[in-house]
Amino acid sequence: MENQLPIINDCKEYRVSIGWKVFGYLFLLLFSSVTVWTIYLEFFDGSTKNEVASFSNWLLPCILLILVCTAIYLVLSFQRLKFVIDTSSIWIVGAFAKQKRELSFSEINGFRTDNNGIWIEPKNPTKKKIQIGNYFGNGKEIIEWLSLYFPNLDKKDIEAEEQEILANEAFGETFDERKLKLVRAKKVTKILNRVSLMVGLWAVYYPRPYEIVMGILMILFVISIFAFKLFQGLIKLDSEGQKKTAYPILGSLIVIPLSLAFRTISDYQLFDYAHVWLPSICVGLTLLLIFLFRNKEINFKKVIGYFSVFGYFVIFSIFGYATVVPLNCLFDSSEPEIFKAKVLEKRISDTKVGNVYYLTITPWEKQKESDEVRVYRDVYKSVDKDSTVDIYMMQGRLRIPWIEIEKAE
Repeated sequence: MENQLPIINDCKEYRVSIGWKVFGYLFLLLFSSVTVWTIYLEFFDGSTKNEVASFSNWLLPCILLILVCTAIYLVLSFQRLKFVIDTSSIWIVGAFAKQKRELSFSEINGFRTDNNGIWIEPKNPTKKKIQIGNYFGNGKEIIEWLSLYFPNLDKKDIEAEEQEILANEAFGETFDERKLKLVRAKKVTKILNRVSLMVGLWAVYYPRPYEIVMGILMILFVISIFAFKLFQGLIKLDSEGQKKTAYPILGSLIVIPLSLAFRTISDYQLFDYAHVWLPSICVGLTLLLIFLFRNKEINFKKVIGYFSVFGYFVIFSIFGYATVVPLNCLFDSSEPEIFKAKVLEKRISDTKVGNVYYLTITPWEKQKESDEVRVYRDVYKSVDKDSTVDIYMMQGRLRIPWIEIEKAE
């Protein structure tokens, strides 16, 4: 049964939140100041020697002027932009008077929500949607009002898709069997996604004990592939262009390779990458073939099917790299060669997951040019410019040479 149309006695108005308005003014102030100062230095500073401005002199001011114009438009938009629930319609006004979009209550088909805000869709597909961005205040209140009188189209689509799943005999012979399988698939993906996220964060921020953390992630990845194959198309890796879907999404197959890759890049410094690509790609191809075996969900008659396969290959190859390199280094029993080099420069890179420490060192026997290398924090703190460091070069279990830097004894 369709929802009853709203009866509104007084109109309600919503505007951009104060936080976004402050951001707009700060944005305008920043780029206006930088632009004025840049133009002054380029054209009015008495110390300049150029009598005629060249193209390069004009390029930066022009870019800054464009940013200033963008900031002005942003401020005007935030001042004028408003969403109104009127007595018989809803409408939104943009930065200029002509930017008005209106839908009567009887014209509204329903609404959707996503990361960009709320979308109100008309029944007539030739009419444009109304978007209420996240920069509006009281977004939750707007959603609550819409929910009272208009259908949530995302929810309707999910319910319809779920009915299609429950009617699909490929997922079970009876309705109860299909329903039970869907419930189990949702539980399995929920557990795998949550556990993988927790262990992934553990690996990124505090990988101790190291071998156990890395081993758990690798095992979880294998279990995730097994779960995907076990449910025979009921579990998806992505929503395939849909914003929301009734199919359980297995995000662990993406989270785990990225977590392992971050840890691998942070912890191991390869001297030569020539022998790392082939085994990584072989692992990726092997996993892809296992993944595609009897997989009827990928439609090779459409271009998107090939893009999906390529995306899976990239994910599996990242996992291949992130397993090949740790196995090469952790199980390396070769006797290290030791070389000497001097420290030329030191720097710290501030990242979201902590500081990364770098030393620029002089050429050494295997490296003919000065090079910047990552080091552990303790090593970074223990050396200064012109200090001598020891370079330990190992051959690697898989014949992929790697190095570690220590303070010279």
